[in-house]
Amino acid sequence: MTENNEGLVLEHLRAIGGDVANIKSEIGEIKMHVTSIDERLTLVKKGVANIHGDLALL
Repeated sequence: MTENNEGLVLEHLRAIGGDVANIKSEIGEIKMHVTSIDERLTLVKKGVANIHGDLALL
C-alpha cells in the first residue's frame, strides 16, 4: 500500500472513531432517559395500585 493510501485509510479510521465516540455519547444519554422513564413508570404503577387499594376499601 502506498503512503498516500495509508494516509487515506488512517483519515477514514479517525473519522469512524469520531463517529463511534458520538454514538457512545448518544447511547449514554438515551440510557439516562430510559432510566428516568422507567422510574416514572414505576411511580405510576404504585399510584394505580394505591388507587385500586382505596377503591377496594369502598
